[in-house]
Amino acid sequence: MEVLGEDYFEGILNDLCQAKKFIFMEYFIIEEGEMWGEILKILVEKAHSGVQIRIIYDDIGCFQTLSWEYRHHLEELHTNIRCVVFNRVKLFDDVVVNNRDHRKILVIDGKVGFTGGINIADEYINKKVKYGHWKDIGIRLEGSGVWGLTCLFLEMWNANNDEKLSPLEYKYNSHDIICKGFVQPFGDNPLAEIEVGQNVYIDMINQANESIYIMTPYLILDEMTQNAIILATTRGVQVNILTPGMPDKKTVYRITRSNYISLIKAGVRIFEYTAGFIHAKSIVVDQQVAMIGTINLDYRSLYLNFECGVYMYGTQAVDDLYVDTIYTILKSKQIRLADLELNGIGLVTDTILRVFAPLM
Repeated sequence: MEVLGEDYFEGILNDLCQAKKFIFMEYFIIEEGEMWGEILKILVEKAHSGVQIRIIYDDIGCFQTLSWEYRHHLEELHTNIRCVVFNRVKLFDDVVVNNRDHRKILVIDGKVGFTGGINIADEYINKKVKYGHWKDIGIRLEGSGVWGLTCLFLEMWNANNDEKLSPLEYKYNSHDIICKGFVQPFGDNPLAEIEVGQNVYIDMINQANESIYIMTPYLILDEMTQNAIILATTRGVQVNILTPGMPDKKTVYRITRSNYISLIKAGVRIFEYTAGFIHAKSIVVDQQVAMIGTINLDYRSLYLNFECGVYMYGTQAVDDLYVDTIYTILKSKQIRLADLELNGIGLVTDTILRVFAPLM
């Protein structure tokens, strides 16, 4: 597990240089800059040596960062590079356009996999400062757990491209890798009948006996998730939620803060990261189980987007995430009711904004 984008990026570069057969990349945002430039340089070198490169990026996520024809630019670099732009925006398409590919997946030879909150853009590695220090986390997998990320990528690729790739051709025999604990990657699909991401959060919250630590950039809760959190505090669980002190979207930040009120009254401890923006999406329960992924605690991630995460039990990464969360709390300010705008105008404004929360 890496607790900063800078360290995560270094690990990605090292593993990309070891690729022999294939590289799969699926990201919500790719932006030209130092981070993508270094990665693309390696991708082109690997393509020339015979490595298959397959890239998926989201059209809305990259709307302001890549040109409309960027996919063709990538494919013109080498025949071993193929690219898909997920869910191209179309005129008069006001429903399906809401379903975005918010995943961040990198798989190398089926041996190594990466996921977490980190997109491919310079602010994620603090090479470009937009909202103070950018706090993010990601996880690197080896062993059989990588197969889950491989399948998630291939499912998306095959659903959006005429080139159909057989999963079994990309499965790596990892029986010789012995790992402690349990690791399970999972995907969430807005076209399915079950909200997997939300169920993972709620199940972990419901199973808590002592403590819950959540990091999320946005806190826009539906009734079910909010009730699960409040019920946890009612049975004596210490619930801690960390959100950004510097917002990237002011309206969303205001709605996030409006969700504090009922939680603080119920006994939840809310912290804002004063050094900048938290983009991490994680939960640690009882210092034993944890999840790191792409899933924000908001309507878009829980109901509209394609997302992914890694559920963990009894691994070193659980301990690492817990220590990092505590360390981040020490750099944060606990929010009290006195810090919030509780006058009549403020409460009315927040109520109106919450009506539009599912669209944000």
